Amino acid sequence: MQVNPISFIDKILRVLAQGAIWIYQIVLAPLMRFFAFTPSPCRYHPTCSAYAKEAFQVHSFMMALGLSVRRFLRCHPFATGGFDPVPPSGKRK
Repeated sequence: MQVNPISFIDKILRVLAQGAIWIYQIVLAPLMRFFAFTPSPCRYHPTCSAYAKEAFQVHSFMMALGLSVRRFLRCHPFATGGFDPVPPSGKRK
């Protein structure tokens, strides 16, 4: 069985991105909550990091990266926020 090199690299990049998000959620997010004195500084549900983590689980690396960056750019003090789920993948399982 031959593995497609592109899909193999995509999977590795998605796992690395999910690991970086996990480290952020475990280390940096609690510190930010502590110093901001708020339960969650994110205006959206799910939080931006949870959104990015789910995007990397559902989509290809490039698609998930684009969705995550777009979401991070929309998350600012003047944003209305609210429920913003990750769009479903176009692939059928």
